[in-house]
Amino acid sequence: MFIGFENAATKGKINLFAREGNSTWENRKLVAANMDLGKWYTIEVVVYPSAAAYEITVKWAGKRPDNPLVKVLLWPGLQLQRLTTNEPEDDMIEIAVAAMSLVVAREEVEAASTASSSAPVREPVPALD
Repeated sequence: MFIGFENAATKGKINLFAREGNSTWENRKLVAANMDLGKWYTIEVVVYPSAAAYEITVKWAGKRPDNPLVKVLLWPGLQLQRLTTNEPEDDMIEIAVAAMSLVVAREEVEAASTASSSAPVREPVPALD
């Protein structure tokens, strides 16, 4: 979201506009009209953290991975990620592979039954040992 000002029709007044990040200024929306330049205004901006994080990390920082500012902005999040994630142990990987193979087998059975009839046949899922 970008905001911008332009002179209003009345002298000493301005208009406040906003536009989405990927749109042009021709598609802007009027937020406040005829704001007096002699007064102070409080403009409340609500930022959704998930949307802001996506915009910063994926769209902006992804295009500039070697930029020093990007490295500074992303450093705290990367450190938190380093603290909260670990490499999986071998037994964890074995369990994940076994679970995935059961899912793939079930999908193959459902695909075969769908191809042969209109109603899928539900096969029981074997328990993990």
